[in-house]
Amino acid sequence: MGLDLRELLTQDKNIVPIFDPMSATQDILDANSFLANYGSYVEEVAIVAKSENGRVAYPSSAAPSDPNYRNFFSDFSQLANDLGIKVSTFIYGFGDEYFGADPKYSIVRSGGHVVKRFVCPNHPSYVKYLTTIVREIMNYPIQKAYLFEFFYPRQEYCFCKRCLRTFAQVTGIPEDITFSEIQQAENIEISHRYFSWREEIITNAFTEMANAVKVVLQQNKRKHFGLTVPLDPETEWIAGARKHFGINVQRIVNETDTIAFHIMPFTPLYPDVGTEIWEQIVSQIQLVPSSVNKDLFVWGISGEDDLTWLIEMYKQIKTPQSKMYIRLDLPKMYSDKREIHRGLIE
Repeated sequence: MGLDLRELLTQDKNIVPIFDPMSATQDILDANSFLANYGSYVEEVAIVAKSENGRVAYPSSAAPSDPNYRNFFSDFSQLANDLGIKVSTFIYGFGDEYFGADPKYSIVRSGGHVVKRFVCPNHPSYVKYLTTIVREIMNYPIQKAYLFEFFYPRQEYCFCKRCLRTFAQVTGIPEDITFSEIQQAENIEISHRYFSWREEIITNAFTEMANAVKVVLQQNKRKHFGLTVPLDPETEWIAGARKHFGINVQRIVNETDTIAFHIMPFTPLYPDVGTEIWEQIVSQIQLVPSSVNKDLFVWGISGEDDLTWLIEMYKQIKTPQSKMYIRLDLPKMYSDKREIHRGLIE
């Protein structure tokens, strides 16, 4: 049997449970019932305000609200605040099934495979839409807001018509180029420009959002807005974040004071304390300046043994406001997305 919430919270006071009320893998009550059952056990909770299905759990002026959880996040954040419980939130970015189902926004792998569960980041209109959502969420009584799946799903994306046309204008190369051709040895310059181009798109989009919420952050110094970064051997750690996801961590930390490292999201086995891979993860996180808050995030935790390595890692890397965000279950679309992130979708 897996851990339940009460067991999880007894492990360490710096553990923050994550709940996605809109996930089909969870049976979450309404905000009042949840806090009545668990309010006395928790000091801080993280709620997914915008889920991977593209819907939000609060009444939004821009985004579609989930009909079953239309007021969950808005009610929860206010009630929890009244009870003295801190609230953080995770906001799905380009992982958006609602917009991804629209051919105009779908992301495309080199070779033509269309992925309808991600939005191509090269859409300024979608970035503005997401910025509106972030600004709405930041006005609720929360402590931290993290963008999640705010990246390209893999290095072979995106090769939609819009991206091919835009990249051709930047480089002068033909619009029918493939990722394999970009990677060929004689195309080193084109390869460099390809990864730099994607990096600019992600960095500029995050910067736009960070700037949009600066007024809120300046008015309330206790609030923080950051980015979740996958940290996995499958995608070559921090250096690979730029190559595979378009995330240049060193540039992102110039725009934010907090990063959540999503530990091994695509590798099914978590490391034991002191093993080579455990040491690698610690050393990778320590590459980020100590001035930046460093949170840890894991999902699919099944038992107390799964927490030993995480708590020890937290002790090694923690900063004054560091937390361990833990989601006990896996997202509904995890299996499909894991294949995409590992490059197994042709």
